[in-house]
Order: sequence, then structure tokens, then C-alpha cells
Amino acid sequence: MLRVVRTGTPGNLYRLRLSDLSADLSYSHFRYVNADGLDLSGYKLDFTDWVNCSCRGVVLPEGATEWLLSRDTTWSGATIPSDVSDLNHDLVVEVLRQGAAKSSGPRRRMLAFIADFIALTYRHSWNDGMWWLNNVKGFSRDEVNRFLGSTFVGYPSLLNRLANSMYDTWTDHAIPIREPFMDLHLG
Repeated sequence: MLRVVRTGTPGNLYRLRLSDLSADLSYSHFRYVNADGLDLSGYKLDFTDWVNCSCRGVVLPEGATEWLLSRDTTWSGATIPSDVSDLNHDLVVEVLRQGAAKSSGPRRRMLAFIADFIALTYRHSWNDGMWWLNNVKGFSRDEVNRFLGSTFVGYPSLLNRLANSMYDTWTDHAIPIREPFMDLHLG
């Protein structure tokens, strides 16, 4: 393993090149990096940090992204591995956005709403997002479960998290969910 650290600046992202990388990038750190379009499917990305990066169209590896941390990084059009962690905020938002792009009608609207809600701040999570869909946007429990469930097919950890969140949000045994912090422009 060769730990790689690559950084640019907010106004000048470092253009990542495959020649910068070793096959095992575990514990590497990337900040203000442009990795757009890179095929990283042959690399080990466990425990890597991606902060303030642009990763549009990146192909991520299957089974080699354990504890990949992503903050304020754009993954538009990226290939997200099926073993994506349900705790990886940025990548889950991209799964939702890709699901919305392939959908129509109420399903498309709901997926776009929850993707935007979760992406707005790292204070937002699944449970308050589902509360918001139901109580502010008027989607039923069945719609939330069905639309998210069909989007998460092929992502086992996301389906498991959805099942747990549905239980926590809408059962008699639920942990009480308070109204989430609402940013003013979502009102």
C-alpha cells in the first residue's frame, strides 16, 4: 500500500491522473481534486477521503470502498458499487439522483425531493428525510417505502437501512422522531 495525498485549492482543483495512483490507495487523501471520468474500478479505495472533489462519471470499484469518506464531493453520473455504505451521505444522494433521472411522475418528484433535502446539509439524514416527505411533501408511507425500495434494488445496505428506517419512523415501537431542522428555503 502506498498512501497518496493529492490536494489542489478551491479555485484550482488538482487534476488527478492514473499515473498518480498505486493499485492499493487505502488510507489516501484527496482534497480539491478533479477525478472526473476516471475508471477506478481496479483500485482499492478502502478508508480513502474525498473532500471538496469533483468525481463526475468516476467508476468506483466493487468491494473496495469500505469506509470511503466523501464530503462536499460531486459524484454525478458515477458508477456506485452495490456495497456502498448506507452511511456515505454523498454517494447515497447520487444513488437517489440517478434513480430520479430514470423515473417519472410522483416517484421522480419524491426521489428528487429527498436527494435535495439530504444533500442540503450533513445534518439531514434518512429518518428526518422520510418525515419531511410524509409531513411536508405529502407522500404516504407506502409511497416512501415503494419508491425508495425500488431505487435501492441492487444496494443491500441501502435496502437494509430503509427497512430499519421505516420501522423506526412508522411503528408503535418507533423511536420518536422530532421535526427535523428545516433550513429556511426548504420551509
